[in-house]
Parts: sequence; C-alpha cells; structure tokens
Amino acid sequence: MIGHAFDLGVNFIDTANTYAQGRSEEMIGKALKSLSIPRDKAVIATKVFFNEGRLKKDAILREIDGSLKRLRTDYVDLYQIHRFDYPL
Repeated sequence: MIGHAFDLGVNFIDTANTYAQGRSEEMIGKALKSLSIPRDKAVIATKVFFNEGRLKKDAILREIDGSLKRLRTDYVDLYQIHRFDYPL
C-alpha cells in the first residue's frame, strides 16, 4: 500500500506510538526500507501520549526513541502530542 501511494505521489505518512501497540510504526519502517524509499522523500509524522509518564520529559524522550527504532529512521518530520495532558 505504501509503495502504491508513493507511486501516486503521496509522501506524507502519519502514525502514532500507540497505533496497533507500535506495530503501525514497525510496518511503516519496514516498508520504507524494503521499498528503498529515500528518507528525504518521505514525510513522517508520529505522535506521543498513551504511555507511562504521559507528557513528562523523560516519557517523551523514551517514546521518541522507541518510535525512531520502530520506524527505522533517525528523525521524524513532525512529532505531535496525541491529546492534551490534563493535570492529575
């Protein structure tokens, strides 16, 4: 599906650390590598929130490291919070 989308000119991919418990990021990373799509030709967005620690600094740093590993890349183009972090 990703290869077909790129063939049609789609280059923006949106995912999140929680979609399919991280499996979405894994599949996207694997597809981009197996299709040999240059990293600078894909715009990758992912999100953070549903995790232990929510939006605390250490939680965000842990979650971006996990997302980067699953996506098989060293950067994302857009990193978003998935929802407002209400005070407890």
